[in-house]
Amino acid sequence: MYDIYTLPAARVHEAKARIANMAERAGTSITVMPVGGFTGDDDIDMVEVMLICTELEFEGHRFLGVIDHSLSEAIVRMVPNAEHEINHFDHINTQQCDHCQLNRRRNNTYLIQNTETMQYMQVGSSCLKEIFTTDPAVIMKSVSQMVAVRDNVINYDYDQKINEALHIDTKYYLQAVAEVLLTKPFVRTTDEWSTPTRDEAFLAYGNAVSQQAKDDAEQALAWAKSVDASKSDYLRTLYIIANSEYITGKHLGYAASIISSWKKAMTVVPKATTLGDFATMIALFETASSRIKYPKVTVTKGDTTVVLARTGSGSKNPGCISVCSEGGYGNNVFYGTIRNDGTFQATRMSTDAVQNLLVEFAADPAGVAAAHGKHTGNCSFCNKKLKDKRSVHVGYGKICADHYELPWGSDGK
Repeated sequence: MYDIYTLPAARVHEAKARIANMAERAGTSITVMPVGGFTGDDDIDMVEVMLICTELEFEGHRFLGVIDHSLSEAIVRMVPNAEHEINHFDHINTQQCDHCQLNRRRNNTYLIQNTETMQYMQVGSSCLKEIFTTDPAVIMKSVSQMVAVRDNVINYDYDQKINEALHIDTKYYLQAVAEVLLTKPFVRTTDEWSTPTRDEAFLAYGNAVSQQAKDDAEQALAWAKSVDASKSDYLRTLYIIANSEYITGKHLGYAASIISSWKKAMTVVPKATTLGDFATMIALFETASSRIKYPKVTVTKGDTTVVLARTGSGSKNPGCISVCSEGGYGNNVFYGTIRNDGTFQATRMSTDAVQNLLVEFAADPAGVAAAHGKHTGNCSFCNKKLKDKRSVHVGYGKICADHYELPWGSDGK
């Protein structure tokens, strides 16, 4: 089954060349086949096309798409001709992996189908290396290029409008960017063909903005005009844009990044502080990590709930303990990091209640975990409902107690 896409007739040749380049990077070939045409809005000739391509397959599994979980809502991006198969996946709005059965914070999950059993699965990127012998980086690159092909065709006309836009006032465009970031501070993407901040600001360009947005744009422009352009090509580009009264659509992506780059440059890195002796907590996670892949602990006191998780090897602070509120990635609050030297590097979102709870848990892990279980009815470590009477009495399950080497039961074992 082939999906039908619509392109402006005048852009078909250019689209073919662009899609061919993406297909080559994905290690496949794609034929853009016209199947019909009509006259659209503004008397523009449009062409209906099919994308004829081989299925993206690795080791007996078809790759159908990827879900981006980095935003507040999951964004499903399918490879060409796979859109009708999305109904086979029943939990696309969650970050659960069907391979490891964990529902944890992830940037992406991949939609695949076993060609032998015909089973559909939603798989986290970290589990790709357990399912396939092919380098996961190769797989992810191929999938990224194939979904970009479909994205490119769907959004082609809109992207052209942006790229062909002329004489956009730099100051007023940055005000639109600042307004977007004030209302949606976590707008971001890992997709090389999609820039939500740029697009939303382009749509909002010319609309009324708040005084805060005006102030942010003014300060960001002043910062970009004064950067040392010799340090990098990126800073040189920002410097040129900031010192230009007008820009074109092709510059909007860079221009949109001026606000976030200015905020990052102005942010003071918080100093790590010593709250108490976190050696017991660090040892607790070290013990659990030798038995389970992703040790995580949830503790509660009053209205404050904290989720502690050990950071992976790909983190900026590998082997440390991240401290967050409840909620999936993008919906939670990051309070800071417990470093391997026992210090706590807090963010501005950290509170005294959070830090007091960390100190209490470090002093008495079993007691605080038990209190959480008795208060919520869920195990502090696996977050599952406590059903066994002994586990309900203790406050956490026996299996988790073994993983973390904590006492369980009247005999302390």
